[in-house]
Amino acid sequence: MASGGGVNIPQPPKPPNHYWNDWWKDFSNDYFTDPGKLATIKNALQNAYNLLAIRLLELQTWNPAHKAYFKRHFGRDDNAAKKIIEKRVKKEMSIIKRWLQNDNYKKQIFEGKKSGWAHVYKTDLGFDVFLDAKFWNSPQMGPDSQAGAIIHELSHFQNVGNTTDFDKYGNKVYGIPRVRRLISSDANQALRHADAFEYYIEGSF
Repeated sequence: MASGGGVNIPQPPKPPNHYWNDWWKDFSNDYFTDPGKLATIKNALQNAYNLLAIRLLELQTWNPAHKAYFKRHFGRDDNAAKKIIEKRVKKEMSIIKRWLQNDNYKKQIFEGKKSGWAHVYKTDLGFDVFLDAKFWNSPQMGPDSQAGAIIHELSHFQNVGNTTDFDKYGNKVYGIPRVRRLISSDANQALRHADAFEYYIEGSF
């Protein structure tokens, strides 16, 4: 109790570091209300779900062509690697399915203020996604697409894939040429790399 009989109202905790400062700024954003942007987001989610469903069927069928395609994107095709990716695909499908039900995505996806495609805070248990500048000018499907951006960002969450954008030396690895070099040199890192996973789902190479 406060002096004088009043009740102390808890104040929001002060963000302790750069990570939380960014989080704090992002969560001051409003939900999307523009009908055109909402339609674009819903289309991206539906496309992402369909792409994931295709890969899940391949993982469950697992014929020689599917194994070769998998290895091309991750540098290995053993059962342990397959299980990791299959689990990740199922988790993403579950989240997107839940978002599409009753348009729940309207309360999970926010407008970001960065220059890339999108970003998340990987420890966020609510799986909120922030769409940035490049997202809106990207193709609906294909390499580096709007659907791919959703797939990429969801994979970052610790409870989904805990993927990274870096190689084992801490260098950022973005784009098909660099990702292909990573796959050739470090299959284990490729397996937990967000762009490698995105390109696998998109069918980018």
